[in-house]
Amino acid sequence: MKILQIHNQYKEWGGEDAVVDNERSLLMAVGHEVASPPVRNSTTGALLSTRQAWYRSLEAQLTHESFDVAHIHNLYSCVGNAVYPLLKKYNIPIVQTLHNYRLLCANGCLLDGDNKVCRLCTKGNFMHGVVKKCYRRNYLQSAFMSMQIWEGRAMALRYVDTFVAVSEFVRQEYAANGFPSDRIVVKPNYVYQPDYTSPVSDQGYALYLGRLSPEKGVHNLIRVFVDNGHNLKIVGDGPLRPELEAMAAGSPNIEFLGYIQGEQKETLFRECSFVVVPSEWYETFGMVVQEAYNYGKVVLAANIGALPYHVKDQTHLFDPGSFSGLRAAVDRQLYKLRLGQPMAHVCGTFQTPAQATQALVDVYVGCQHKQLTSSSVSV
Repeated sequence: MKILQIHNQYKEWGGEDAVVDNERSLLMAVGHEVASPPVRNSTTGALLSTRQAWYRSLEAQLTHESFDVAHIHNLYSCVGNAVYPLLKKYNIPIVQTLHNYRLLCANGCLLDGDNKVCRLCTKGNFMHGVVKKCYRRNYLQSAFMSMQIWEGRAMALRYVDTFVAVSEFVRQEYAANGFPSDRIVVKPNYVYQPDYTSPVSDQGYALYLGRLSPEKGVHNLIRVFVDNGHNLKIVGDGPLRPELEAMAAGSPNIEFLGYIQGEQKETLFRECSFVVVPSEWYETFGMVVQEAYNYGKVVLAANIGALPYHVKDQTHLFDPGSFSGLRAAVDRQLYKLRLGQPMAHVCGTFQTPAQATQALVDVYVGCQHKQLTSSSVSV
C-alpha cells in the first residue's frame, strides 16, 4: 500500500511523535510505501509562512502521486484543518488516530486552565475553553485554539472515514460525545519489545518516565520521595522541570536525567525497582505501563483514564492527585522490597511487529471499504 502520513510534529518531542515514527517503520519494514511531508511546530511567528509552504508542497505531491489512504495524526498548529477537504478533493480515504482529546477539548487533555479535570467543551461548545483560559492559560491563545478545534471537529466528522482510538477508554469518550461508534475502531499503540537476552535486575531506584508538565502529577511524586529518601530517577523534560528541580534541590536521592531513548532507556527499565505513573489527566493509553510490564516491573499508577485498563492489581492504583494515596502505594511497594519479595513478573498484551503491522493495514483496508460503500450509497 501507499500511505500518506500527516503529522504536525510537536515542538518538544513526545509519545505521539514516537508512535508515528514506530508506525512508519513497521509499515516500511514489510514493503509498504509511506510518505510523511515534514512539518514541526516552532515559533508562532512562522506559523503562516510554514503552513503556506507545507500546503504548496503537499498539493504538488498529490498532483503527481496517488495514495491508497491518508493517516492523520496531529494537525495543530502548522497544518490546521484545510488538509481534510484537500485530501477528499483527491478522493483519498482518511484515517485519523485519536491520540488525545483534542477534538473534545482545547488543550487536548480534558483539563481546564487550572489543571482540573473538565468536560464542559466535549459536546462541541468551546467557548468554555476561552473563558477558562484552557490553552496555555491565555485568553487569546485559548480563543485561537478553540476556533481551530471547533472547525476541526466539524471537518473531522464530515471527512474522516475511520477514527482510531488508542484505547477502549478513548473510544468510549468520543462515542459519548457525538462521534459515531461505527466509525471508531480501537487499535492500541505498538510498544517495541526489549532484547530479552540482557538481564533484568533491581538496582534500588523508582523510575518515572514522561513529560514534566502539570497534568503528569510529578509534584506529588517529588514530595513523596523527598520525604522517604528512596532513590528516584526522573526521565523526561518539559515546562515544569526548573520548578521540580528546585523542589528536589536538597534531596540527592532524586535525579533528573532529561530526555533519554535507546539503550539508556532500556537499561533504566531493566534495573529499576518499580515504575510510577502519577498522572492527573485521563491518560489515553499508558505506553510507559506497557513498556514497564515488558520488563516484568511493577507499576504504581493513578486510577484514571486508560491506566486501570492495564494495571489490574488494585493495590498498585491510587487516587489521581492524592499525595497520601501515592505515598501509601509507594510505601507498600518499598515494604515488599524490604521483605525481599520478588518483583511481579507481569506480561502485557503485546503484539509482535507482524501483528502490529497487520492491525494497521486492516484499519486501512477497512477505511477504503467504508469510503467505497459511502460513495456507492451517495450515487
